[in-house]
Amino acid sequence: MNVIIDNLRLDAMRYMNKVAIKRRTVEQEIFRLENIQRLWSKIFIGFNMFGLSVVLLKDMPIWKV
Repeated sequence: MNVIIDNLRLDAMRYMNKVAIKRRTVEQEIFRLENIQRLWSKIFIGFNMFGLSVVLLKDMPIWKV
């Protein structure tokens, strides 16, 4: 009887380890995707600022000589 209980306990521990590993990888993946999204939004904002400054410079009267 003890052998069966020990085997069940081992199976449960293995299963819990698998679940924990999967959850950890999912959390890492979410974190990675959030970082990529943050990076892209920074790049996008940078490009918008650059485009805005180009438009503003183009419309400045200094260039219209």
